[in-house]
Amino acid sequence: METSFSDRYNILSKLILLRNLILFVPILIGIGCDSKKDYYIDPVPVFSKVVKIDSSYTSVRVISTGTSNLLFCGKKDVFDSYSIMKFDKIPENFDSLFLRFVSDTFTCELTLFALEQEWYEDSVYEWNDIGSLIDTTSPIQVATMYPVPVDSPATDTNSLIFLGDSLSLDASIISSIGNYGLAVHSDRFYSFSAGATRLKVESEDTLANSIILCVEDAYIVKNPFQDTIFTDSLLVGRGLSIRTHIFIPRDSLPLGLNKIAEAELVIDIADTMAFTVGANLSTSELSFTALSSSEGDSLRFNLASFFRSVPDDSIFHIKVEAREEKEGIGFEKLGDSEIKFIWVEFP
Repeated sequence: METSFSDRYNILSKLILLRNLILFVPILIGIGCDSKKDYYIDPVPVFSKVVKIDSSYTSVRVISTGTSNLLFCGKKDVFDSYSIMKFDKIPENFDSLFLRFVSDTFTCELTLFALEQEWYEDSVYEWNDIGSLIDTTSPIQVATMYPVPVDSPATDTNSLIFLGDSLSLDASIISSIGNYGLAVHSDRFYSFSAGATRLKVESEDTLANSIILCVEDAYIVKNPFQDTIFTDSLLVGRGLSIRTHIFIPRDSLPLGLNKIAEAELVIDIADTMAFTVGANLSTSELSFTALSSSEGDSLRFNLASFFRSVPDDSIFHIKVEAREEKEGIGFEKLGDSEIKFIWVEFP
């Protein structure tokens, strides 16, 4: 017997209603009871393992400032330093010469020296280079400097140090300042803006007055850690180039590195760091960089993407170092370090 379209439609509607009722009843039962829920698929298990460091040491060396915004001079803790600066060409004829400093640092006494030979800001100068670079026997000027904000006017007398006039300055000193520049030392640790440092030239002819920019700068640091390697301390710093080296053997890592979802290198520190730190990993074939900006008492580097792509290499070399090495003398002592792995294995 044939059924009409309306009969077929009614039958289909009843079947759909019956199916929905069958599906809806278990949901109502589940909502109305607090019994333990059953899952068709169990949660994926998460595994973890702590891998000990095979060996580590810290290397330290001095660096040049290059084109950083800050220079520093004077003594701080076990360090001592001279700042050196080079300027654009000084006019042949002038009456008075001034040096303008900009710094929010406290009041201190600055001593200025002439430089005696050519130097380059992209080179590293050690403490024993001072005797050949700087004439420390005859200071050009000793002056008291007061805090001077960066936005202070050029006429602010607190920012100016009088170097001398054309009659009081020896011709050889004028030539030295013009050709090689000036060196600065302080009775206290003193930092200032290299970019805002100026030579101010005054003449009877006011049209000939000029402001001469600092075009190159660097510092020379007395660093007691120079060319030393620490095997019992982990350090990281930014004013000095301090690198912590960590080595991990391949066979101490979990099997199936391609299945690792997360891997963290965790290093404890004494205080919260004020600068960004990077971990540079390398094998004989690969290299990888991870950054960490510490907000607590430890540094954490996520290394999962590196370990998922490494070959079967025997040793991993991790270098932990500051990403901003050119702003003052400073370093932090690191505590014990370990590498923590968290990974999942899918069926």
